[in-house]
Amino acid sequence: MRRSGFLIPCFAILLAACNESVITDVPVDASEAGKVTFTLSADLRNDVVDVKSSAEEISVDDFWVEIFNSKKIRIFCEKYADAKDTTLYVNSGDYTLLATYGTENSVGFDKPFYKAEEPFTVGPQETKPLAATATLANVKVAVNFDEDLDNKLSYEQYWAVVRNNGKKLRFNPAETRAGYIPAGNLEFVLVVKINGEYKQYVHPAAEYAPNDFVTFNVSAPLMDGNVVIKVLIDNTVEIVEVDEIVVPIEDMLPLEEPAIYSEGFDNDNSITFVDTKAPVKNELWISATAEGVLSSAVLSIDCPDLGLPAEIDLATADDAVASAYEAKGIWWKFNADRTSLSISLLDAYDDHISKLGYRGYDHDAGRPLPAAEIGLKIETAGGAARTAEESYAIYVEPNAARGSFSWNDYDVWATKIVNPVLTLGEGKYDKTKIQYSMDGQTWVDFQDVTSSEYSMGTVEGLDAGTTYYLRAIYDGWLEVAAPVSFTTEAAQQVGNAGFEEWTTDSWTYEQSSLGRGESPMKWYHPWGNEADQWWDTNATVSMRDDLTIGYTYFKSFPLVHYSNDARTGSRSAQLTVANIGNYNSLVSTNGTWYVGELFSGRGNDASSWAKVAEGKPLSSRPAALTFWYEYDAYTDTDMFSAEIIIKTQDGTVLASGYGTFGEGSDWTQATVALLYNVTDKKADTVLVRINASTASDHSCNKTGTYLEIAGSKKESDPYRIKLGATLRIDDIELVY
Repeated sequence: MRRSGFLIPCFAILLAACNESVITDVPVDASEAGKVTFTLSADLRNDVVDVKSSAEEISVDDFWVEIFNSKKIRIFCEKYADAKDTTLYVNSGDYTLLATYGTENSVGFDKPFYKAEEPFTVGPQETKPLAATATLANVKVAVNFDEDLDNKLSYEQYWAVVRNNGKKLRFNPAETRAGYIPAGNLEFVLVVKINGEYKQYVHPAAEYAPNDFVTFNVSAPLMDGNVVIKVLIDNTVEIVEVDEIVVPIEDMLPLEEPAIYSEGFDNDNSITFVDTKAPVKNELWISATAEGVLSSAVLSIDCPDLGLPAEIDLATADDAVASAYEAKGIWWKFNADRTSLSISLLDAYDDHISKLGYRGYDHDAGRPLPAAEIGLKIETAGGAARTAEESYAIYVEPNAARGSFSWNDYDVWATKIVNPVLTLGEGKYDKTKIQYSMDGQTWVDFQDVTSSEYSMGTVEGLDAGTTYYLRAIYDGWLEVAAPVSFTTEAAQQVGNAGFEEWTTDSWTYEQSSLGRGESPMKWYHPWGNEADQWWDTNATVSMRDDLTIGYTYFKSFPLVHYSNDARTGSRSAQLTVANIGNYNSLVSTNGTWYVGELFSGRGNDASSWAKVAEGKPLSSRPAALTFWYEYDAYTDTDMFSAEIIIKTQDGTVLASGYGTFGEGSDWTQATVALLYNVTDKKADTVLVRINASTASDHSCNKTGTYLEIAGSKKESDPYRIKLGATLRIDDIELVY
C-alpha cells in the first residue's frame, strides 16, 4: 500500500564539511613549526536568508575553516566559532586557507554559498596571522513581476525560470525571495499562458560572476500583449542596467522542456558506499515537473537483486504492476493535473539497495561497476512534444580494510628501508597490494598483502638520497592506505677523496751546533683550505726542535705528505715509517720509529703533538670503505691497516670495520666491510684511520734512503731518511 500524506519534497541544504579537526596525521617538527591564527570576515550580500516559513541569519561563526598543505592534503577543519581562538602548529611550507558557508554548486532560494581562498606560507618558528574575507561564490538572483501583468485578459498565467547548465530556479508571481545559483552563463526564461496556450521567451545567456546580484524586472506597460524585460546587475560596486528588451508575444516560442530533479543522490546523480555500510538516507526520490501534461514517464531499473522489469511507463502502469514495485519499496504519485511526478526510492534503498554488494571495478570508467542503475525519461503531450531524461547509479565499494604504513626513521638507509609495516583495520585485505612510486603520480605494483599487519621485510636496491612513495590499493583501484613518503639517506662521501688538495706549512727548528741557528722545514696538510679540512695526519710527531748537526731528515721529518705517484689525478697521500732522532747518523740508527697515520678529524700541530679530535660528521650509514693503494714494504712481513668506525651522536658505536694489507707494487683496490652491531640509531660521525704499518719492530737502510716528498726527490739532503715501509693512498670511497 502506498504511503499516505505524500508530498513532493523540496531541496534541503547539505553542508559540505568535515567532522574532525585534524584530517591527516602529518607529523609536525616542533623545532621547525610555525604558528597560524585565524581572522575571518564575510562580505555578505545579506545577512538574513528567507526560507518558506522563516528567516535564517548568516553568522561568520558558522563558516567552516580548512587548511590544505602543498600536496592538497587537508590538515585542519573547524567551524570559525572554534577556529578563531585556535593557534595551529604546522610545519614550515606553503598552504591554502579555505573558508566556506553552504554547499558549492547548490541551487535554491535558501542556498547561498560563501567562500574565501587564500594561499600563504609559514616559515620556521614564524607566527602567521591569517585574515580572509569570504564573499558570495554563487549568483544571487531575484525576479520582480510588475502588477500590470495581472491583467487576466492578456496573461492568464506567468512565471520565470533562471537556469544554468541544467540547474534551475523557478519564480512564481508571488515569490518575493531571492535565489542562489552557480555562476556562469545564466538564461532567463519567461513563460506566459495566453488564450489557453503556454509560450516562452528565452533571454540569451549571459555570463554572471560570483557575488553578482542579478534582478530581472518584468512588466507589460503598453497593455498590448508585449512584455518588457529589464536586467540589472549589482556587483556591490554599482548597479548596472544591461538590458531593456521589448518582447512581442508573437515572437514567443512553445513551452520549455520538462525537468527532472532528485534528492538524496550526490551531485553526479549517484550514491557510493562501502559494502554493507550504506549511509542512512532520510529522503531518496526522483521528481519531474512540466508545464504541460506528462504523457509518459518511463522508469528503468537495472538491478537483478530487485527482480523487477527492466522498465515501466508509470503513466500507464496498472495497479498490479504498481503493487509489484511497491513490494520492492518503489512507489510514485502524479499530481492532479498530471504536470508533476514524484518517485520514492527510500524503502527500496532501506530494504534492498543498501544491502547490495561489491561487483567489481570498471577500469574504463574509473569507478566500481554499478550495483544498480535507475533512469527516468519523461515526455509532455500536445503540440511539439518535449522530453527530459536523467539516470542515476548506485556504486558499492568493497569492504576493504583501511590502514596506514609505519616505520622508524632509523629504518631508512641509503639503499634500503628495513621492515616497513602496513597495518589494516577491519574488513577484507586479501586483494590488497602495496604499490610504490617515484613521483607520487605513477604507481607500480610491489607486494601482495597477506595479513592485517603485514611486514614488508627489508626492501633493498633503492637509490640513495631519493624520495619514494608507498600506498596500498585494494582490487587494483581502491586506495586503502593513503600515500606516504620516505627519503633515503644520501650517499655521503669523504672530503678530498683523491688527495688532490694540499696546503704547505712551515716548521722552524733550532739547530744548536756549528752556529747554524734556526732553519725552516716544509710540512703538509691534506686540505685546500682549513675551512674544508676533512683529513689530517700525525705528521708533526716526528718533527723535533732540538736538532744537532747534519743529516736533517734523520733528525726531523713530516711522516705524511703527498706524492705525484697517483692512481688518478696528480697526487696521492704518502705515509711513511721513519726512524727519527738526534743520534742518527749515516752508519747508525738510534732514534725512535714513527708510523705515519692518516685519519678523519683534526690532528696535532707544531705546538702540540696530541690529536685534537677524531671523526667527521656523517649522517649516512655506508656498507664498506674502499680505497686504492701502493705499498712498498721494507720486509716481507710488513702490513698496513685501515679502520672505519661509525658512531651516533651520543658516542655509541654503530658499526666498525678493520683490515690489514701487504705488498702492492701496482695500484691495488682494498675493501673494508662495515659490521653494524646497532641498527636502531642514526649515524652522526665517521672515523677513517689508516696506519702505514702494523708491526711492533722495524728496520731500515743504515745509511738512509732517498725519498720523494711532495713531488720532489733530491739525491742529497734533506730527502735522505731512515726509512721503513712507504704507503700511498688514493681515491677513497664510502660504498652504500
